[in-house]
Amino acid sequence: MVKNINQNSRSYWQCSECGFKYAGKEWAEKCEAWCREHKTCNVEITKQAIQEVSGKEKWIQKQAEREEGQKKIQQKKKMKKIVKIVLIFLIVGTGTFALNWYFSSRPKLMESETIARNGLHWHPEIKITILGKNQEIPANIGLGITERPIHTHDNMGVIHLEFPGLVKKEDVRLGRFFEIWGKQFNQNCIFDSCNGPEGQLKMLVNGQENFEFENYTMKDGDKIEIIFK
Repeated sequence: MVKNINQNSRSYWQCSECGFKYAGKEWAEKCEAWCREHKTCNVEITKQAIQEVSGKEKWIQKQAEREEGQKKIQQKKKMKKIVKIVLIFLIVGTGTFALNWYFSSRPKLMESETIARNGLHWHPEIKITILGKNQEIPANIGLGITERPIHTHDNMGVIHLEFPGLVKKEDVRLGRFFEIWGKQFNQNCIFDSCNGPEGQLKMLVNGQENFEFENYTMKDGDKIEIIFK
C-alpha cells in the first residue's frame, strides 16, 4: 500500500516495495505493483519518479521564490507606508512645536493693556484751539486707498475708532490720531505751537484737565479739548 509522506514540508507518495517517492499517487501504485510482481524496479517507472519529483521540486522552488518575492514587495510597501507615517508625524510634531514655541516666546499681553477682544466702534470728539482760533479737523483723515482704523468722515471733529479683533490701549492713544494726520502733538507742542513765551499747552478731557497728552487712551464719547494760549 503506497504511503503519503511529508518531507521538508512537501508531500510525496512512496512505493512500499522499493521506497521510491513520486509526486503523484498513480505512479507510486504502478511502481508498487511492478515491484511485487517482478521483485525489481521498472526503469521507465522509476525514471518517471525522478522526473516527477525533480519537476515538483523545481515547481516548489519557483513557487517559494515567487512567494519570497511577493513578501519582499509587501515588506517594501509596508516600510514605505511606515516611513510616510513617521514623516507625517515628524512634520506635524515639528510644526506644532514651532507654533507652541512661537506663541510661548511672544511677550504676553497683560490683561490691563487690553481694551477689547472682539473689536470696537467708538466716537470720541476733539477740538483744537490755538491762540483763540479754532483749528479745523479735516474730513477723511485716515481714508484713502486703505481705511485706517482711526479716521474721520467729516470736519465736525468726530474721530472714528473702528477696530476688529483684539484692541490694545496703545492702538487708541490720542497720539495715533495725530500720527495718521501727520501733525505734531505731545506734552509740549500742538502743530508748530510749543510751550514758551507765546503760550502754554493744556488738554481737557470731559471738562477735566489731563496731563497724558499724546499718551491718553481715547474712549467712546470723550470730549477732548486741546488748547494753546
